Amino acid sequence: YESDDAYCVVVDLAGVRADEIDIRVEDEQMVISGHRPAPEMCDVCGQLCLHLMEIDYGRFVRRLDIPGGVDVAGIEAFYRSGFLWVRLPKA
Repeated sequence: YESDDAYCVVVDLAGVRADEIDIRVEDEQMVISGHRPAPEMCDVCGQLCLHLMEIDYGRFVRRLDIPGGVDVAGIEAFYRSGFLWVRLPKA
């Protein structure tokens, strides 16, 4: 997303704990990395055999180019309800 004063990146990280997310800036890129554990099966259905899973798990890394004119020192991140919101203020 883009507003008059910032860019906003939204990342779907359902199942990832906030303390498993790392955000850093490297060479004009924002690097988001972390770990999503494998989902644990609930006991409601008894013994199950997995056929298809659409949720990736394990280590992940995403690199996003930072647009020109961003105040890198003012970057803020918020994590709520499985979504990571990163605000990149324009200089």
